[in-house]
Amino acid sequence: ITATEVLTLDPKTKEILTREVFRWKPRKDEFKKLNPSYVLQRNMEKLNLTEDELKKELRKRRIVLEWMVKSNIRHYTEVAKVIREYYADPERVYRKAWMNLK
Repeated sequence: ITATEVLTLDPKTKEILTREVFRWKPRKDEFKKLNPSYVLQRNMEKLNLTEDELKKELRKRRIVLEWMVKSNIRHYTEVAKVIREYYADPERVYRKAWMNLK
């Protein structure tokens, strides 16, 4: 399993240009970084975050998503509600998720 980014459309060939960024290693149950991520780099610049700050934010979001799965939050209205709450007060939603996963 890989995470692949769409980079651009080649104007001459009309081919979509992509780049593999991560590959899942099933034996270790982890992702290996293959190439720098254009999307993550763009988000760091856009949000004025360091790489460590972005990694911390992504870890928090992963916890929230894991909590949503564990809590069977699947209906689009429930998912949208959690997302709205996260954008309004990310720390509160993260703490709630983290406490419920303990």
